[in-house]
Amino acid sequence: MSSSLENGYQIDPACLPDESILFGHSSRMLAIRERLIAIAATDLPVLIQGESGTGKELFAEFLHLQSNRSEGPFIRLNCALTSAVAFESEIFGWESDDLCAARECRYGAVRVAECGTVFLDEIGELSWALQEKLLRLLERGCYQSVGSLRGKKTNARFIFTSSIDLKTAVEKRRFRPDLLGRLRAAQIHVLPLRERKEDIPLLCEYLMERLAKKFGMKAEPLSPKALNTLRSWHWPGNIRELENAMGRILLLGVEDALGFGMRAGASAGYGEDGVRAGESGSGNSASIGTCSRRCEVDRESILNALLSNGWNRRKAAQQLKMSHALLLQRMRCEGLSGRRRSHGSP
Repeated sequence: MSSSLENGYQIDPACLPDESILFGHSSRMLAIRERLIAIAATDLPVLIQGESGTGKELFAEFLHLQSNRSEGPFIRLNCALTSAVAFESEIFGWESDDLCAARECRYGAVRVAECGTVFLDEIGELSWALQEKLLRLLERGCYQSVGSLRGKKTNARFIFTSSIDLKTAVEKRRFRPDLLGRLRAAQIHVLPLRERKEDIPLLCEYLMERLAKKFGMKAEPLSPKALNTLRSWHWPGNIRELENAMGRILLLGVEDALGFGMRAGASAGYGEDGVRAGESGSGNSASIGTCSRRCEVDRESILNALLSNGWNRRKAAQQLKMSHALLLQRMRCEGLSGRRRSHGSP
């Protein structure tokens, strides 16, 4: 029997941020740390809820490393990105019991993660039928592979995350109330960044240094004025959005990055008043606004593509599905050409 899973791995503790970074100084976050450590000593299934971008997967990995399963595999499946049919075989495996043909089997996550952890991301997106099978698995420790009538036992531990309010999903009949009741025994709610703003300076320093190392650049300390601006933002995209902001500051400088990214809401696509950037005519110059209207790919998308490709413009153009010449033209129009040379070479 073989395994089709390619997303199982052993977690290297060195790959996680230090606990002081992960939890910061907020008393509420430190209380979450203590609760995670207490839960890790049990085999209870865990539900980690929180907005998108709050780092729920990092907290799941932290919990796994704190448990007695830390040397076992950590299998990650995203419920929102897989079809119901494919997801069922990924989690439970599948078998062919056809006696007239060669018997074929593949392990699922619950088998591969014996003595380890199965991490199901965005559990609120799981179909109603699979929720029922998952509930049976949690209650009895039994499951059936797709195509098989034989029951099997598993010793895997389960951690779930959701960025939607599952209580509201229950009220809308999108999530089973009995399954939610089963998960509430060990429930964690991760704070959004706007509720732990005292941690922003520490997170900025960590993210800036990490990105600078990635791109081979030098990270300069942020001024008190810049930190005050960052603390005043409401961060709808949470830590993921903060990381994008640090990347822009690193490449564009504080004035350009905060002027465009924060006030026009470029990092999340929305401004502080909830209006999508561009709808109110906001931007850092009339020429930029005029140029942006000539192409569906906006400044933010161009900058993110350059960041993710180490400022390699040809790769960025491929990612954006535009010609290299058009990308260079858009970079000049947006004031991005020459930025790499002025801030170091990744």
